[in-house]
Amino acid sequence: MEKAKIINIKKCKNGDFTAVIQFEDGRVIHVPVTTILDMSLNNEECIIERRNRAIMSITVKGRRIFAPQGVNAPKANKRQTTADKHAKIAKESKAHAPYNFIPLNSKVILGRDRPDFDKYHSKPVSKTDMERFNGYIDCRLETITPLYIRDTYTNEERIKREQSDKNSIKKDNPDFFSPGGIAKIPGSSLRGMIRTLVEIMSWGKFGFCDGDKRLFYRAVGDTSALGKYYRQIMIDEQNAYFPKIKAGILKKVDDKYLIYKSKKSETSPDTQIYRVNFDPTNRKVKNTDIALKQFDFKKIYFKPVVPKLHPHKRPKNLKYALVEEISDGEKDKYIEGYLISSGNLGNRKHMHWIIDMPGSDYIDITESIKVYLQDKNRYEEVNFLDRLEKEPAGVPCFYIKTESGEIAVGHTGMFRLPYKYTIGDHIPGYLKQEKNDMAENIFGIEANKKSLASRVFFEDAVLGDGQRDIFVSNEPLNPQILSEPKPTTFQHYLEQNKNGDAENLNHWDIIDKGIRGHKLYWHRDSRDWEYNENEKQREKDEKQLTEIKPIKPGVEFTFRIRFENLTKEELGAMLFALDLPNGCHHKLGMGKPLGLGSVSIKPNLFLIDREKRYTKLFQGDAWNLENNQKETKSFKDAFEQYVFSEIKPDNKTMTSIWDYERMQHLKTMLNWGNTKAENWYKETKYMEIEPKNEFKYRPVLLRPIEEYDRIAKKS
Repeated sequence: MEKAKIINIKKCKNGDFTAVIQFEDGRVIHVPVTTILDMSLNNEECIIERRNRAIMSITVKGRRIFAPQGVNAPKANKRQTTADKHAKIAKESKAHAPYNFIPLNSKVILGRDRPDFDKYHSKPVSKTDMERFNGYIDCRLETITPLYIRDTYTNEERIKREQSDKNSIKKDNPDFFSPGGIAKIPGSSLRGMIRTLVEIMSWGKFGFCDGDKRLFYRAVGDTSALGKYYRQIMIDEQNAYFPKIKAGILKKVDDKYLIYKSKKSETSPDTQIYRVNFDPTNRKVKNTDIALKQFDFKKIYFKPVVPKLHPHKRPKNLKYALVEEISDGEKDKYIEGYLISSGNLGNRKHMHWIIDMPGSDYIDITESIKVYLQDKNRYEEVNFLDRLEKEPAGVPCFYIKTESGEIAVGHTGMFRLPYKYTIGDHIPGYLKQEKNDMAENIFGIEANKKSLASRVFFEDAVLGDGQRDIFVSNEPLNPQILSEPKPTTFQHYLEQNKNGDAENLNHWDIIDKGIRGHKLYWHRDSRDWEYNENEKQREKDEKQLTEIKPIKPGVEFTFRIRFENLTKEELGAMLFALDLPNGCHHKLGMGKPLGLGSVSIKPNLFLIDREKRYTKLFQGDAWNLENNQKETKSFKDAFEQYVFSEIKPDNKTMTSIWDYERMQHLKTMLNWGNTKAENWYKETKYMEIEPKNEFKYRPVLLRPIEEYDRIAKKS
């Protein structure tokens, strides 16, 4: 074995790569033609195995990227070549999504001291004080794509709708937000949008997420690092993948949840869990008339057997106790147990479960149930707590003690596990400090027993004068079905290593890497946002369909933001977030992944001299308001200079904070011009499972600039 380095990787016109191996003594040779290469391997150290000066293998970070083919090659080479082939396919798989992330800032810029709220401040009264401004920003908003913000029902509307159609009450109000019957954009929506941008642009903290939330995962056949991690917990790979899980009956006793452990039979003292074959077409136990719906269970009688090896394709052998004799009634040498059916897996799953009856020994899992209830992505039909309400005698369940010492539970043998770490554990500590950042100083805060009043006040946006026929349709429309965000797709939501190999991906139980950053949605033209499936599919999707009445493109709104006692830099931050560079627009409302919600905003600044306003009542025949329109540039410049003074950039040629890499990522995401790329709509859709599973190799989502370059190049 020899240590070396791969250098000078180049991509040829035909798409292949060439490279050179440099040994420690300085000698260089070209890599073999069939070596699996990509640009991430450039300058990486490697281990070379040679025989008679011929290269027999090249290994980088434990992964073999070259092994010769032929009868003289070691047997392991064929297996390794398959792994390399999968790795290459994974490299070529490109992640795409309607969202992306603005990278986290490497430090936090703290806010200045806030003034007292007992008066209006303007001119500084001491050397440590600073000038502060009062006034308002009038904004004109124009919809670029359809815009939708859901309205609520009034009590009268709800009663009337319930009386006319009992089923309608289950659905949300499809109307656009219209208090008093007048379409408006709520100030709270505008406020949230601008606050997010101020937080990003001012190098603020990262606090607007459910930091205490724990995610769940199930990775039975996953080929990534997560799959390996999951299988290490759930099965004993050294013992032919024999299950580590235990089984029992869950009961609720008073306010406690207890699992009464399944007994072990005398025939099979090594297990309390058995497998049984179903016919997936009719859901009957093979060679019997015993049928069971998916996610159901029933008491049966069976002849227990001992675990033994059974031949399979991958892996070659599995160890389990396969029951082949089962009955609805008692029989000689049969014992009573529970037959448990899990999901269909597209009518492909045929192995289900039998567990022994419970004994008197039990464990208290009340705390574990609190964790179980945090899993919001679990299908309703597999929530055994719902079934427990109807089954006071108890429901069968499976459990295991994890590395952290807690008990994890589920309805089937290979159930969903909670990650050990929370989302907040992946946020760097410096982004969670106690001191206020600029966004908190401006917008206020009410969290973690900490309260701080806002100094900006967003009014609802109202329609511009003379506008009629503002809706896309007079009747409610069905948008495409959108599910909740899935941060379980960790290869998107967490920072990953550059090579992006599935076997080396960071998941939520690896805290070496933090979260990707602030999640924003790409601008997309809204060519295909309506639900357009056939009637048969519509019947299947009926429960998930919703109705909306969006406002069409080209409609104008106006709104006002009032502010009090802001420093020049703070007011500049507000204007910087409102007045985006040419070609950049904001995103607002619902349906962002479908292309809805792109809007253009143009602000005008008005300052009020409070002292002059209240020392003189009239100005001629009108009130003396002392509100004067001002240019915005000096305030935006003051904000940028404040950021520069805190960040202290090494590159002295920077003239704007837009020159920073993370701000360039932001600008790329806000740029409406991206939609002109030929493949933009297709390449910013959600990835799909059918007809082809695009998630199979867990491709890593590129950063915004890189993702735009990939799509533009493809166009």
